[in-house]
Amino acid sequence: MYSTTEINIDKYTQAFFTEREKDIIHELLKGKLNKEIAGTLGITIHTVKKHTKNIYRKAKVRNRIEAVHYILYAERA
Repeated sequence: MYSTTEINIDKYTQAFFTEREKDIIHELLKGKLNKEIAGTLGITIHTVKKHTKNIYRKAKVRNRIEAVHYILYAERA
């Protein structure tokens, strides 16, 4: 989907998301499913879902598509 080398999410999220949430975001940008993210990061699907919900809450979005849009296109102050 998107190469994480094409964008620098840390520029916008350094203090906003935890390191693990940033790991999840990188995998979301690659278009991976929760099961794939869990396998890549060596965590459970439940843990992926928990981090994803935290990302949604912090970004004030409702779903994965909105989260990716937020990371890629949202205006930054």
